[in-house]
Amino acid sequence: GTLRDLAQRVFGTHRHYQVWLYDPQRQVIGELHIKMHLGEEGLAFVNRAGAVILNGMARAVVLGMILSLIFWWQLTKPMRALSLQLQRMNPDKPTRTRLPLIPQHKHDELGVLTRSINKLLDTIEAYLHRTREAEDAVAYARLFDSLTDLPNRTLFHDRVSQAVALGQPFTLMVCDIQGFAQLNQNLGRELADHVLQTLATRLRQQVPVGTALGRVGPDRFAVILTRVNTAAAVKDEVSRLLAHLQAGGQMGGQTEISRLPMLALRCGLCSYPSDSGDADSVLAGAESALLEAKRANVKFMTYELINNGQRKERLAMIEALRHAIAHQQLSLAYQPIVHAQTREPIGVEVLVRWRDAHLGVVSPSEFIPLAESAGLIGALGDWVLSQAILDSAQLPLHWRVNINLSPLQ
Repeated sequence: GTLRDLAQRVFGTHRHYQVWLYDPQRQVIGELHIKMHLGEEGLAFVNRAGAVILNGMARAVVLGMILSLIFWWQLTKPMRALSLQLQRMNPDKPTRTRLPLIPQHKHDELGVLTRSINKLLDTIEAYLHRTREAEDAVAYARLFDSLTDLPNRTLFHDRVSQAVALGQPFTLMVCDIQGFAQLNQNLGRELADHVLQTLATRLRQQVPVGTALGRVGPDRFAVILTRVNTAAAVKDEVSRLLAHLQAGGQMGGQTEISRLPMLALRCGLCSYPSDSGDADSVLAGAESALLEAKRANVKFMTYELINNGQRKERLAMIEALRHAIAHQQLSLAYQPIVHAQTREPIGVEVLVRWRDAHLGVVSPSEFIPLAESAGLIGALGDWVLSQAILDSAQLPLHWRVNINLSPLQ
């Protein structure tokens, strides 16, 4: 009934058609009347139209499901697999999770995307590798001496602190190459560097595995002796090491240590805990003993043999100088350089000055040798150079600036 009513509303109940009939001469010969009842015909049309629509919708649904399945199989599923693979990526090793190239997608857009992502992962890993190499190089340069591969003063200080923290007795030996500045100046840097490398190698060979070694100055080495328990044993061990370090042998392929009369090793010894109670004081004590050994022209000197008053005074001055350099409490004076003929100023000579709150004005002839013996000359020279460069910006451009450097630098 509903479809019939719908058909009648759309098509009406009946249709009437009237047509006049003519002969060949165009004379009216009759009239044709056609009257159609549309109820049944309209209903049949509506039924057929509904069937067509439903059939079309069913085909569209089936086609959509087929297309959706194809889309899922060809794109969604592979993309989901790629996404899960990327989620499992190791940030430190991106290429370990390279995306697999699906055979049926080698030449389509998905294959292009997969190859692009893998190329990006390769680039990321290469960048991370270069970054880690740069970080390792920076860390190595910060803690190790590039010439001898020994720990530098910073790292060796940590090793001394660790030895102190263990609480076990040890003796710190600091050795200086006397006359090394003349060797460097007269025979060249290449030979001087080879001397340092050879001494470092011999030092490694003569101490037990695991012994803490370090290059704590331009021509200064340090060793923590832990397997000697008495003063006599310490002296015997030091004498043995010095004998091996100064033994003749090829240096740079042509020069032997024994053929270098200006080259001699001097050592200072300081024991923990009998002489000093912390890392800083042990290092300062050994370097103070070294300075006394050089002044007395003996092979080595122990910290306990130094006069107590002189020892305390020297240690205090070393610590004051170290503090002054670290906190930029030094100053520079500029002595004019005058042209001999025109008497016009043509530059300045840089002179470093030190005024301490407790020590007063300390002469350069006193604190510069002290800085050299205590291994502070490098930091002192760096500060002088940096400050002089900053100050030179205020001088006329044509003036020259003369800076005196220690031979140890």
